[in-house]
Parts: sequence; structure tokens; C-alpha cells
Amino acid sequence: MRARWFDLRGWVAVSCAVCLAACGDDGGAVAAPDAAAPDATPEAAPPASCASDDACDDGFYCNGIERCIRDESGQRACVRGTEPCAMGDTCVEDGDRCERECPDRDGDGETDASCGGADCDDRDPERFAGNAELCDEIDQDCDATTLGPDSDGDGSVAIGCCNTDDAAERRCGDDCDDADGARAPTLEEACNGIDDDCDGALAPGEDDDGDGHLAPTCGGDDCDDAAATVHPRATELCNGIDDDCDGSRPPWDDADDDGYAADVPECRGGVLPTTDCDDGSASVHPSAPEVCDGRDSDCDGVLPAGDDEDGDGFAAIGAACEPGGLLASDCDDGDPEVHPGTSAACVVGEDRDCDGDVGALRGGADAAITTAMRDRSQASAVAVGDNVLVAWVDLRDGGAPAVYAKLVAPDGSAVAGSVDARVSPVGATASRPVALADDDGGALVVWSQGHQVLARTVSAAGAFGAAPVTIVDSPGSTLSSWATRAGDAMLVVWEDSSGTVAGQRVVWAGAFGLDGRARAPAQELSPPMRSATDPRVAANGERAWAAWVQSGPESGDRAAIWARPIDTGATPGAAAAQISASSGRAVGVGVGVAPDGAAVFVWADDRDGAPDTELYARSRSASGTLGVEQRLTTATRASRGPALIPAATAGRYTLVWEDARGATTGASELYACEVDETGARVTAEQQVTNAGGLSQGAWLTRVQGDPWIAFRDTRSGSAHIFVRSLACED
Repeated sequence: MRARWFDLRGWVAVSCAVCLAACGDDGGAVAAPDAAAPDATPEAAPPASCASDDACDDGFYCNGIERCIRDESGQRACVRGTEPCAMGDTCVEDGDRCERECPDRDGDGETDASCGGADCDDRDPERFAGNAELCDEIDQDCDATTLGPDSDGDGSVAIGCCNTDDAAERRCGDDCDDADGARAPTLEEACNGIDDDCDGALAPGEDDDGDGHLAPTCGGDDCDDAAATVHPRATELCNGIDDDCDGSRPPWDDADDDGYAADVPECRGGVLPTTDCDDGSASVHPSAPEVCDGRDSDCDGVLPAGDDEDGDGFAAIGAACEPGGLLASDCDDGDPEVHPGTSAACVVGEDRDCDGDVGALRGGADAAITTAMRDRSQASAVAVGDNVLVAWVDLRDGGAPAVYAKLVAPDGSAVAGSVDARVSPVGATASRPVALADDDGGALVVWSQGHQVLARTVSAAGAFGAAPVTIVDSPGSTLSSWATRAGDAMLVVWEDSSGTVAGQRVVWAGAFGLDGRARAPAQELSPPMRSATDPRVAANGERAWAAWVQSGPESGDRAAIWARPIDTGATPGAAAAQISASSGRAVGVGVGVAPDGAAVFVWADDRDGAPDTELYARSRSASGTLGVEQRLTTATRASRGPALIPAATAGRYTLVWEDARGATTGASELYACEVDETGARVTAEQQVTNAGGLSQGAWLTRVQGDPWIAFRDTRSGSAHIFVRSLACED
């Protein structure tokens, strides 16, 4: 600096220390001299004395910061500052700043990267940003990721083009032929004899076995490109291989791959034994163990007895075969639905799951559905949706018997909102209610009252129709009626005194719509005898039979069961015929009808001079042929009140009746069994109730696919209506 300064002598050391601490002048701005000439900064005469640093400031940056320093005598004088810029830097007064020049030592036009330039090697003029990258080991463009030219334009650089980055990681190209754009690592390998994807190998299947055939993956027809003896021109041999690649082997060529061929000329003398008795199963051959699997496993020509003869996956108990194939636990190796764990439906009298117990009509427990202390009888029931409508005769009103009904769950529990409801109107005696399903998810209750047969509708929710509908209005007295569904009609039979012969009771039949309207005139069914009473009717689809108890000349002095087929219009078919023998006094008939129109009749009879009644059965074919009478019960006490419906097993009927065997005087229980289409009993008699009361008047229907009964019982001291399921259980 060219300014004149006061000579501080002994303060020179202090001045220097202060100047070294200074970094520039923070005084006010002045006009800047030429920035390229730092010695152009003008000098100013410092004051002879000073009071503060501000008094020493000459207003320039590039000559440093001036300070006011006190000497040993206490005098103050201005001391010049140290220049702010380092050696080699240029001080610029305009803006109070220092600038450093960045060198280009190799003269390639780019300055060194260490001072902000783009030259990664300022000693090599062939390396700088933007230079063309060559295929070598040198990074010409200062970018380690660019390896060299892509001569064929396929997006890949040649294998010999490499660079090493700042982390000392060497990177190289991967194009095995940079002169051919059809060869690059990104391309698919094609069957053309060229390594298209640069992986060092041809496409799999390019005739790897040298037999002159390419594999299917290369559009060829060689099914095994690793075996030179397998190709479309090869001869098929008995070796378990598809030699000629036609997609199959001859049926004699070890079709099951068990190492044995069939005994055929083509395989004799070949590489495989020709002793396979089942070349379609790999587990059947001469070396296989004889296990319980339903086959001659070891090809010795002998199948062990009981080796799953019904094909249900279980061998018979005691079968002569080794464990390991099938369990020898089938209790009936002739029925594929009988075996342990079967999903087949329970069948009464049969052990379907081979656990040692036969199916029986067990179901749930008895459930009383009435509670008032009154006498009740003649119950009937029908499924209504998920529930059951039960109707019965009740004396709770203190006058004539009336019909009541109630909606209950299948287990007998109450349905919300359903109570005992009187169905019949006040008036004449009501009797024998019959509950039938309608076509709208609800039901009908049909009963006799005075000289009429009445009906009343019930909804699925248990709501009754406004008033009963009169179905039959007879000029004679009507004592008993019965009804059933047949097709889209309702068949009703009843007894009254308005028959052909005055004073005699006869059985009539009529067909009605579900609205109670007659579809045809009523028909007189019973022949002109002394008396026809207690009629029943049953149907199966479009076929129906009516049966009743009749006494008269043909029956001698006794009562017999008579029957007659009718159609859905209640028109009689063949003439009425006597079903039971005349030697007894028949009472209480039950009727079952098969789909072909054949029928089974079951009744109670005191024949053979016995003091009590037993149950008998007899069939009649659709053509009118009578079967042989079958005695069903053998107890010495009264059996009566039979009711039957088709069973779950085809060709069978479920039968329920009341029986006094083994009971105390005045008591009876309900029993059940199944009978076949001839009326013969096919299962053992089974006691259903065991309450010690008087169980009687059972009504049998089907609820949720299972037999279900409603009956009268006096076990609690007064007569109540009970219900229970008779579902088959094993």
C-alpha cells in the first residue's frame, strides 16, 4: 500500500499481530479502482493521533483494516492493516472480495476439477468432460459409466470397453459382438446356431444330442434332445420310453412305469420282464406286496377274499390281505355305502358305519306342547316352513270337544307369538282334525263337526283364516273324516248315514281344491253292507287308496278292513275289496301308498281268540293282487292305532302304534318299526316312549326329512299333547 504511516517503532510487533488478525475493511464504500491492479489503491495520510479504529479507516478494502493502537507513552496512533487476499489471489475492491484463478495445466480447455472445473485429470489433455469415450481402459469423458462407443447401435458396449470409477470398481461392456446389432445381452436367444444373448451358450434344444433333430423349443420334433436314440425316426422298443416321439408308447410298453411290461410278443426277450398283470397300475406287478386294495397286487392270479369287493375303499373285516392298503373294517363288503365313516344316510335296522350299532328311530326327547289341565286327543301335525303345525281335539272350554292348533318348533319348543288357538267354531262336537300342507308355505286343518266337514287355513306364521270353510255338508250325520293331499287336490273321505241303503253308514270320497271348492261330485266308496266306519285315505303323487272298517254279510259277524283305489278326482278305480280275514274284529287301519300305486294296509285285530289285539299287515298291488297277511306284533297285550308313512329307505314304510306290553294296567307306550312293500316287518320293534302313562293316538308325519310324531299322553295326570322326532340315529 502506498499510504504514509506513522512510525510506531516499538509497536511494530503489536501492529503486525493486529494486522494478522484483520480480514478486511468494513468501512464505507468508495469508488473502486481498476480491479485488476491492487496497487492502484490510493494512499491517505493517517492522522497524527487517533481516538478509535474508525478514525484510522481510509475507506478501502484491499489494503486491510486500519487500527488505532496506544504506545508505551500512552499516545494513540493509526497502524495499517494486513492485505485480505492470499498470495496468488486477486483483490477486487468492487464488492470487497478475493478471486482465485483455476488453472488449465494440460491446455485441454477445461480447468481442474479440484477448483470447480470439469477436468478429472488436468495433467492429461485427452481426459476432460465432453471428450469422446474410446473402447479402452481409460475414462476419456470423465464419466465412469460411459464405457465406449456402441458401434452396432444395439444399446450394449463391447466386452473390452472398461472404466474404473472413484471407488476402484471396474466396469466393462457386455456386448459379445459390437459389430452385429442382432447380438446383445438384452436380446432373446433364438434357435439359429448363434449365441444371441451373449451368455456363452446356444439356445437349449439346438440338437444337443447330435441326432439331427431339434427340440420342440426350437421348433423341432425331438422329444428328448439329450438322448441320441430318441427321435422321430427311431424304432419303438419295449423299454418304457417313447422312442419315436409320437406322444405315446405302445400299450405293451410298461404303460404304468413300474418296471414290468405286459406279456406280449413285442416285449418278449427285451429289457423288461413281461409279467405285469395290470400294466395300467404302478402298484400292481410281481414284486408288489399283496395288500388290501381290491386288486391282485402281486399278479399271482389270486384275489384275497374280502379285499374291498364293493369298491368303497375298505376291505372286509377279517380279509385275507396285509394291512397297508385298505383298512379291513368293512362290515358289509357288498354295499359301497356301508363302511366306517360313511356319509350315507342312517337306515333303520342297519349298521351303516360299522360301529356295531344299528340305526334306530331315536330322535329327540318327548316335549309337551299343551299345559292346561284338560283332556285332549286325536292329534295330527304337518310341517310348515321350519316349524310344525299341530292340531288336536280339546275339552278345555267345558262344553263340546273343539279343535285347537298351535305352531311349534321341531323340538316341540314354542314359536314366538304362537299360542293354543281354537280352530273350530262353537257349536256341534268337533272331531278328528287332520293337518295338511298347502301350496303357499302354510297349512289347512280339516275336521268333522255335526253333519259337516270343515277346513280352515293357517299361514306360515301361524295366523288362522278368518272363518272355517265348509267342504262337506251332508244330509246325514258325519261322525268321522280324514284328508290327504293328492297332486294339486285335497282328497277327503268321511262316513255318514246318507248312503244308498237307508240307515247304513257308508264311506264317501270327494276331491276339493285347497280353497275348499269341490272339483267333482262326491263318490260312495263302500258297498251296501251293514256299516262302514273310521275311513282313512293316503296318496303318493297322483295315486291314492281309501280304507275303512266294515261289517256286514261278507264280513260275517266280525269287522274287516276294506279298501278301494281312487284318483285325484276321488273317482273310484277297481271295486272295493276286503283286505283282512273275516275271523277277527279289525279296528284302526293305517294306509301307505307306493309311487306305482301299490298299497300296504296295517290294522289291529283280535283274531285267533286272543283277548287283546295284535297288528297285521297286507299289501295290494296296483293291479289288485292281494299279498299274504303278515302278523307284525307278538306281544300278549293290546296293540292298536297304527300310523305309517313312506320311510327314507325306498320300498319301506315307517310304522308307529300304541302297545300295552310290559306296561301297568291302563298304561301303554308307543312302539315303532319299519315294514316293506309286502307289509313284512324288516326291523325290530322298538319302544319309542317310556313315561309310564297312556301314550296313544300317534300321528306320524315327516319334518325336515325325519319321521315325527304327535300323540296323546296322560303321564302328568291329565291328557296332554306331546311331540318328538323319530330321526334315525346310529
